[in-house]
Amino acid sequence: MSSTSSTSLGSFPGGNVISKMMCANTNARTPEEHSQCRESGSLTCANCRLVQYCSGECQKKHWRRHRVDCKSPYLLPSWQPEWLRQMRPPTFLTDESKATETLFGTSAGYLWGNVPAIDFLNLAHNEKQAAINQDFKICFAASGDIRNLVKTVNGLPEGYRGKCEILLNDINDIIVNRNLVALFALLSPGPSIEEAAEMAIHVIYSCALTSHMDAHLRRCIDKIYKVPPGRDGFRDISFNMRGRGKLTIMQSGDILHLVHAMLNSTYPLATAIDGMHQTMLNSQRTDYLERYLSSLEPKHRLSAMRFRKSGVLAPFSLDLAHFTHPNRFLFSPDGRWITHDNANPLFGWNVPDIYASGERAGAKSSDIYGCLFFHLKEQFMSFAQRVRDYGIHIVVTGFDARSICHAITKGLVAPFHKHCFDRIETSNVADYIGIPETLEDWAPLLRKDNKNSALIITSMNWWVDQPEFNDPSPEEMERCSSALGLATDITHSTDGLGAAVQALHRIYRIAGVFRDTERLFGTYLEKAGRVEQAARKNRLRIRKVHRIHPKRFGLSLLKPNEVVPNPSKEDLYNMFHVGDMEPSMRFVEFEMIA
Repeated sequence: MSSTSSTSLGSFPGGNVISKMMCANTNARTPEEHSQCRESGSLTCANCRLVQYCSGECQKKHWRRHRVDCKSPYLLPSWQPEWLRQMRPPTFLTDESKATETLFGTSAGYLWGNVPAIDFLNLAHNEKQAAINQDFKICFAASGDIRNLVKTVNGLPEGYRGKCEILLNDINDIIVNRNLVALFALLSPGPSIEEAAEMAIHVIYSCALTSHMDAHLRRCIDKIYKVPPGRDGFRDISFNMRGRGKLTIMQSGDILHLVHAMLNSTYPLATAIDGMHQTMLNSQRTDYLERYLSSLEPKHRLSAMRFRKSGVLAPFSLDLAHFTHPNRFLFSPDGRWITHDNANPLFGWNVPDIYASGERAGAKSSDIYGCLFFHLKEQFMSFAQRVRDYGIHIVVTGFDARSICHAITKGLVAPFHKHCFDRIETSNVADYIGIPETLEDWAPLLRKDNKNSALIITSMNWWVDQPEFNDPSPEEMERCSSALGLATDITHSTDGLGAAVQALHRIYRIAGVFRDTERLFGTYLEKAGRVEQAARKNRLRIRKVHRIHPKRFGLSLLKPNEVVPNPSKEDLYNMFHVGDMEPSMRFVEFEMIA
């Protein structure tokens, strides 16, 4: 804990920031007591490894509160999901439930992302040392949240002397305004960067805020939205951020009624928590939740359930009594949770990096959401410092991807224009409109005089209409089971029927990691409107050797000839169990033809 906070926007009781793992001992019963021990924690509970203490005395005092967690059945290696205990088929295997596989809950979209943050400059494989003086224009055509923006800016070289201008666009009004408010709170002058980073974590990921955070958020919103739309019905406003940073918003004025409805709602925190639980802990979705939990180590199961119940992204040991106000950007005006029940902040960030950040702050990997808190804080602080020091200009827009590219072509979205972007990231827009159409829209905006310019397309759904893309083969199952150290033969299992069935489910879910999809994906590209022809028409070609991101999860840019991942047991667990990456997802990079 740090005592340098100036505006009480930190996560610790009293508004201080959390720089290191704190002692878990607390006897607070009301938000006003703030009685959590203020010493750092170095003694770890030997059983759960989720909480830490400054002394044996504090550990003894806290046992009465901690023992409920420490004796949780989720910590038992023998824990089994409900469908196994009841000896019934899980609902995710029944026909009537398949239609709701990923659609349960009132959704405003994937507010937290389901792909780990990517640095779309990746200068080490592209511009290299020349980047320090180079101007960049970067486009996120369908951004989702801000994670790729943050990761990319943090990839700029130390002492960067160029000019970097970034377009952050999304069609979803809620996503656009969440991004705008989070960026404004993180980048605007006033609070320290450390305080602003902690507040931004909770604005983006937590269902509740402290009273100081809520008040500061409302001040930010007043500044953002006090200027009404112009005569054309659009808002085009720029704000000076810390130092040399600049933030611009271009959006339709029609969105203001939604922002006001969300912020002027009056439901209490209890209603918000209940709304979150109706989605995240809904009894109809128990089998889906426990399918994920059954793939986790016991320590991570309990950490995951703590976040699902509390809704606050923080170290496991933090007392949350002072988080008293709903985060109204995660709820509808009537208090309903606005994302899917499979939403998980862990899915948007690289798990080994999460562990490393936690270790630097004294957190144990068992407390994976605590580690994520420290990782986000590092990322957000670095991002805010770079925007301040390097004069980065971020333009936030809220339009359909096809509309915004045509507006740029016409010179309507300053400072962007034809042939200006060094990187164009289109997310999975091509899954909806087609790859040729995506190339037709965006190729005219790619910069011609940078040999490293790239247009990146992601495809999540390419395999859906591929008749050969069937269930995992016996060979894929066997290779996956060998990598995980699990048995596929239930009849010869030494751990009991329940454990063997759980192992089989874990293997089945990710066996596709070991599938060679090159030929099938090539067939898809041929059928998807003659992609190579469309690329040539727009003076582009598919990169044979990627330089931004591997062609699929589990591959490495350093091994360009590898087509099937060969992950370790640890990598499999971190990427495809904890991070829930989709093995079939593909990335395609296009470059300019000289």
